[in-house]
Amino acid sequence: MFRLSRENFLTEDKRLIEQFYYEGYSIHDICSVLNLEYYEVLYYVGNIIKSQDFMRNHAFCKEFYDDKLLAVSDTHLGSKFENMDYIHETYQYAYNNYFKSVLHLGDVIQSTYKPVLKRYNTFESQVFHLINDYPKMNGITTYFVLGNHDFHTFSNNRELLDMVQEREDFKILGFSKAYIL
Repeated sequence: MFRLSRENFLTEDKRLIEQFYYEGYSIHDICSVLNLEYYEVLYYVGNIIKSQDFMRNHAFCKEFYDDKLLAVSDTHLGSKFENMDYIHETYQYAYNNYFKSVLHLGDVIQSTYKPVLKRYNTFESQVFHLINDYPKMNGITTYFVLGNHDFHTFSNNRELLDMVQEREDFKILGFSKAYIL
């Protein structure tokens, strides 16, 4: 199966993405054909186009039809200032009030920025903390736009990003050049 990797991203894969894009394939079609995540293709196509209008029109890959959308950000899991009780209370509120979607707008983990809790001083430990301890409420999906702390971790550790996406209620919308309209 074709898979874009950090090692070969600068060669044949970019050429294929560019070729498909200029042949009129949609970003979703390119993702399907090449088995890539939306943000991977969007990042490269956005660099080809270099247009804020293009990014605003194509960056957001999820349309929310829910009556309610809860937005959170800056949970900084792994920081000495994290507040898991508050995060759980927020999700309990969402569940009790019939929210189906939570939009996390960046910095879900602390990464290596200080102050980091000693038990979460590695990328891996923070990602496992996210996967295992972040609230999971029946019927609620959390959509992530990854912030600078998250980018620092996931841009160099693709396998960690893949692990996060294995959790059924987590969806990554993008990072670096992600926009919310």
